[in-house]
Amino acid sequence: MKIKKDEEPLKVLVSLNTKHLGTVNAYVEMQEDVLHVQMSSSIDEETGYLEGFDRDLRKVLDDLGFSDITTTYSETKVKAPIDVSEETIPSPIQQNGKGHFEQRI
Repeated sequence: MKIKKDEEPLKVLVSLNTKHLGTVNAYVEMQEDVLHVQMSSSIDEETGYLEGFDRDLRKVLDDLGFSDITTTYSETKVKAPIDVSEETIPSPIQQNGKGHFEQRI
């Protein structure tokens, strides 16, 4: 999906609860082939560990066709996730029985 420069960038927050790295947050902004990734861990020392894999992450993203990639690893936590309780989910997005979200098109 290509997003034109005059459009708002696509933004997504992925939050993973891991056994050894704590909660890992990845905030991603994409516009055309420009990608910015901000990552952090709830365990400050593990944010540095994540940064050690920056080269691998950049290679994967480059292989996917992104030509302009910036990455930030900071102990400052990524913005808190949005509230996704059933009461706050706008239609046509509904939560299925397994806890995943889907959008009807």
